[in-house]
Amino acid sequence: MMNGCFFQTRLRIILVLLLMLPVESLFGISQKHKENDKSFAESLESMSIPDEFKLKEVILGNKNAPNTVIMYFSSTCQSCREFHEKELPTFIKKYVDTGVTKVYLRPYLDDLGSLESSILVICFGGNSGEKILTLYKKIFERQKSWLGSQDPAKFLRKMFIDFGYNKTEIEKCIGNTRISAGLMKEQQRSMLKFKVAMVPTFIVNGKIHRGMLTCQKIAAMFAK
Repeated sequence: MMNGCFFQTRLRIILVLLLMLPVESLFGISQKHKENDKSFAESLESMSIPDEFKLKEVILGNKNAPNTVIMYFSSTCQSCREFHEKELPTFIKKYVDTGVTKVYLRPYLDDLGSLESSILVICFGGNSGEKILTLYKKIFERQKSWLGSQDPAKFLRKMFIDFGYNKTEIEKCIGNTRISAGLMKEQQRSMLKFKVAMVPTFIVNGKIHRGMLTCQKIAAMFAK
């Protein structure tokens, strides 16, 4: 197994690369952001993250459901917000709650905001799909104000204080390197195995679709 100190140092280097993304990348993809994405991907590819840091899957619905939907999304992505607000509630009611499909929720890191918010959601939401979904719902409701604020990092922390968590808990979570490592491990899988390069990305019964989908289009891909 990799030396713990060495691993933590490499992890911090990767985090620094992500922290270097320009503030404007919170509002859209710039050319510099694309270049940093390439550097980030190359760094992830060369980094060996021990399996012990792998995060537990967040699954909505019955694990034995006949269909599988994997959803990669970012809390700073406008299309992801639209899907969560306009499509996901109906999708859950019609296809998840009825046992037609299960849904894997997998965060994708494309900027500092998505990293810190994902750390906080996982830290406070644990392995509860319902709790995690509720936290993301609250974040998406405030997404425009958050990303349009003068200090998005400060605004994010204030959001979670409004959600009922105290400042000490929030800072402790953001500094949780085990969760950060787990998110990096998932990012490796998304970028290297599934070639996820944008969000939202859906994998429906093994078939990858990049970009926005409606409930109907996802259901059309289910096993007959």
